Amino acid sequence: MKYFPKKQIIKVKTIGGELPSPMTLAPKLGPYGLSNKKISEDIAKKTSKNWKNILVMVYILAYKKSLVIRIKPYCSSLIKREVLKNQMEKNSNFNSINLNQLIKISKIIYKRSYAKTFIGCVKEVLGTCGSIKVLVENYKFKQFTKKV
Repeated sequence: MKYFPKKQIIKVKTIGGELPSPMTLAPKLGPYGLSNKKISEDIAKKTSKNWKNILVMVYILAYKKSLVIRIKPYCSSLIKREVLKNQMEKNSNFNSINLNQLIKISKIIYKRSYAKTFIGCVKEVLGTCGSIKVLVENYKFKQFTKKV
């Protein structure tokens, strides 16, 4: 492994549980002399548990002689994961999340959101729910926004 005096950050968009395509990884990893195959297998292992078949952003941090892989999911990815959990528990195809799940997602997103207040962040997440056709407490997002 190469020695990196400065911290190198490489961003990769990938689907969880699958190997990222070599065509996207090779140009990003090539200048640093990193192994394409090894890193793509590490990414697939890290994302296969919680993010299977969901699009996530993966950050590869290289500093000195160590590599760290971090996963930063999009808001829509967090919502899809909660919907999949609901479908597995209830054995239904109904796309809906409850208020507790909405608040949980908003707390995660609030750290990197530009919203001034937490309620603004909740409304951002509600807007994302509307764009991917997910109901909140069996209401459409506009009806639920009026309640908030």
